[in-house]
Amino acid sequence: MRRSTAPFLGGALHFVILSLPLLLADVQFTAYLTSPVTWAFYILTGAFFMFESNASACVEDAISVCAKRMFLPYIVGVVMLLVFWISIHHHANTLRPGSTTTLVAGTLVAAGIWTRVVSIKTLNKFFLSHIGVADNHKLITTGIYSLVRHPSEAGLLLICFGVPILLSSSVGLSLTILLLLPLSLYRAALEDRVMLAEFSNEFSKYRSSVPALLPRLRRNHFDKANWAIR
Repeated sequence: MRRSTAPFLGGALHFVILSLPLLLADVQFTAYLTSPVTWAFYILTGAFFMFESNASACVEDAISVCAKRMFLPYIVGVVMLLVFWISIHHHANTLRPGSTTTLVAGTLVAAGIWTRVVSIKTLNKFFLSHIGVADNHKLITTGIYSLVRHPSEAGLLLICFGVPILLSSSVGLSLTILLLLPLSLYRAALEDRVMLAEFSNEFSKYRSSVPALLPRLRRNHFDKANWAIR
């Protein structure tokens, strides 16, 4: 498969997979396809797929020398897909019109995508899908990592909170709170433990001054942060 065609094929597959719940929904397809909320969902989730895939493809190859809980990323992926499926199924059955909530939720999802991409770009070869350290791993504390220790998890949560709000799905939102949030907190705690074992005092000082997921909005943090995506 040519690299130039892979994103388009991947995007088409993404569209099909996310649309599978429509097979079980009572859908008025004309109303569904003309709903601004429907297209906001597909455009935002499509952007998530494309930008994250592109960012991950540009990351230099890393050799992992320590890996923990290899199953965790797969569980998170399944839960995230369930959130999307349940939310789109609810939307297809109700087709509520867009409102100011749509704009707020769309902003949350866009912010989550941006956060994920920036965190991947900042870590580069030290970005691993599983929990662990790479060969010659370095502790990154600059850019977005000067604001929070786990920006990729924060971005994922923003996306998964934003999607059910966008699609007015209380069940999808509940699933995010009850399953995905604990999984993200668990992963963040495990990553902290691995980093503490690897970097000891350096990480201990970093952890004491930088929060896990929610930034402290201080001016000096923004002065230090380097937001450029190279």
